[in-house]
Amino acid sequence: MVERISPGGRVLVIDDDRSVHHLFRACFRGWGDLVLVADVETGIRRLQEAPPRLLVVGLPMAEGAGFRVLQFMQEAGLSDVPVLALSCLRTDWEDLLAVFGSERLARLVRPPLLLQKPLEPDLLRPLIGTLLGGTGATMPVVLMASADVSAVEAIADRWSRAGVSVVHAPTGADAVHRYEQVLPDMVLLGPRLPDMAVPEVVTQIRAVDPQAVVFAVTDGESSETTAGLDGRLPGPPLLSESWPLVYDWFWQTLRRRQWETCWEHAQAVLRELAQQNRRLTEEVPRLARRVETLSGRIEQYFRLAERLIARVRGLLAFAQGHADLMLERQADLEPGWRQYLEGLLQVVWDIQQVLDNLDVGLAIQRRALDFQVRPVTLAAVLRSVLERFQADVRQRNLRLDLDVPDGLPDWYGDEGKFRVILQCLISNAVRFTPAGGSVRVSLSYYPAGRAKSERIPLHLRQQHDLFVLAVQDTGIGIRPEDQARIFEPFQQISDVEYGGHQGLGLGLAIVRGLVEQMGGALWVESRYGVGSTFYVVLPGRLGVGRPTERGPLGPKTPA
Repeated sequence: MVERISPGGRVLVIDDDRSVHHLFRACFRGWGDLVLVADVETGIRRLQEAPPRLLVVGLPMAEGAGFRVLQFMQEAGLSDVPVLALSCLRTDWEDLLAVFGSERLARLVRPPLLLQKPLEPDLLRPLIGTLLGGTGATMPVVLMASADVSAVEAIADRWSRAGVSVVHAPTGADAVHRYEQVLPDMVLLGPRLPDMAVPEVVTQIRAVDPQAVVFAVTDGESSETTAGLDGRLPGPPLLSESWPLVYDWFWQTLRRRQWETCWEHAQAVLRELAQQNRRLTEEVPRLARRVETLSGRIEQYFRLAERLIARVRGLLAFAQGHADLMLERQADLEPGWRQYLEGLLQVVWDIQQVLDNLDVGLAIQRRALDFQVRPVTLAAVLRSVLERFQADVRQRNLRLDLDVPDGLPDWYGDEGKFRVILQCLISNAVRFTPAGGSVRVSLSYYPAGRAKSERIPLHLRQQHDLFVLAVQDTGIGIRPEDQARIFEPFQQISDVEYGGHQGLGLGLAIVRGLVEQMGGALWVESRYGVGSTFYVVLPGRLGVGRPTERGPLGPKTPA
């Protein structure tokens, strides 16, 4: 249904709340150019035909139709049209922000005005004037159906002094016809109409406009029923002196209807929430059973992985023992066997390192890490780990440097876990650095409050002594878009551009899991084609930071 008051459509109102239509009709007389639309499809067509000076749209329309109108506004390039969004609930504005975002909404709705129902005429009139640039005086229009012509003329004369226009209809049928023509603000039905009863007139008027405001004018003698009316008013001569009271009743009626619409909307929201709650309540037990089943399977996979790792460790120990024994008897070896056995031991060590990483990864996933906190001389650990990489470094023609200042205090933590972190970082640096490049490992110590890097969490910088490990390489570097995901498990960024290097994709995820559960911090600084530096920050005493618990190699803040 479309209602137009004056051609041109300066203001377009799209809302399925008919009381809003009635309110705008009443407030808009004297302004002209008003189009009232009750469904979104028609409203969008009107927007396409002629963009309005002002759009008024109800947010809680059926199936989110109000939001569809705003989306169309943006897609059609109509973001310069001011919008008044009418809301029943505060959540409508929150939904608006959720759908569009604050920045996008600011571009779409200009100015971004949200009016809460029930709307007040004293607010609406000056607001329209501000948006359209005018004052537009309103003249209320009252349709009065009565067979008593002299009484109507007396009331019309008196009310015209208050700026009210009275339209007379001598019969019920004429009242219905005049209503369609004039669309008055309110209807007054006198008693004993000559052609039809008052309830029948009300029914036909409400068929034209379900939100029509209709009062019965009584003379104290009529016994006609007033069911379906908005109220009773006294007859002449008292009525002619009562325009302020009648006008107040009119606005109270519109206000009440807006509240009723808001209540219906709220009830619909509550019903929808109740249905969703019932569905979730029914779904939770099924999901719980599913989670229990999957948890059991995952635990089985964990146990299987642990048995496989133990089996492979046994085979590696057997191979390593025989290789060591043969090297001890090198005088009996044929030429070339010594080089072969040393290569075999290097492969064994590489596989053992992979198994160590898998062990730690499984422990992180099961949240079963056990930290053995003891005083550790980190400089000695660094030299020991770097020694294991010397053969690989020589083979790749790389330079491996260590920078550790003298007099560092002991670190109170788990030496084995620190070795895993160090081995993963150095292994990556060596693997991704081309021949002739260099890898530099450095360790620094900062008393509480002395570290300056803003990449280090504030609580660590201010409250704890810190050790900062840096592993720097002159390798191929990491593209910015890849830097966020390299710490995720099983993420491979190795391709032709990265030199075709392959791995399990677990090393950096394990480093992250260990560092975070130690209460530390981890980040990378890299330039693609130049090199990378990985930083690990650990508190001087393990457990004094604020470690986070992770899901499968990922963080989870403890309760």
